[in-house]
Amino acid sequence: MEEPKSSTNPEQWFLGKVESALAWARKKASRRERVYYRLRICSLTFSTGVVVAAATPAPRWGIAALGGISVLIEGALQVTGYREQMLSVMDFRSRLEVELTLYRTYAAPYGDQETRFSQFVERVERIFRESDKSQVSILQQPVSGSEIGITSNRI
Repeated sequence: MEEPKSSTNPEQWFLGKVESALAWARKKASRRERVYYRLRICSLTFSTGVVVAAATPAPRWGIAALGGISVLIEGALQVTGYREQMLSVMDFRSRLEVELTLYRTYAAPYGDQETRFSQFVERVERIFRESDKSQVSILQQPVSGSEIGITSNRI
């Protein structure tokens, strides 16, 4: 963690840290959401292509390729936990925004001038720790074959 400069007010330094984390989370959440939905739309498009191609005299290899691409996209999304990571970053962003808004508006629990800043630091640091734990747990979740579309005993 970066230490505050001697000329920097601790409150200004910490608010800068929170603003920086919030800017990162907004950018990351927005990008992850766009990529996730684009991949899901591609998967649906290829899946629909299988149905359409099956109703035409399309070659079997073409139909199989469309289905394979769809399964590959869905599998990649499941294996990487992309959706869960996206939701985790969105939750982190939302929780930071709420705390910052409460702090800046002197709303509860930040009404007491004596403990206001220390409570803010404690609550924000808890959000950082919980977010770190959440990211680690998402990455450690095992993925079964059935979750990525592998249902056959023959591989």
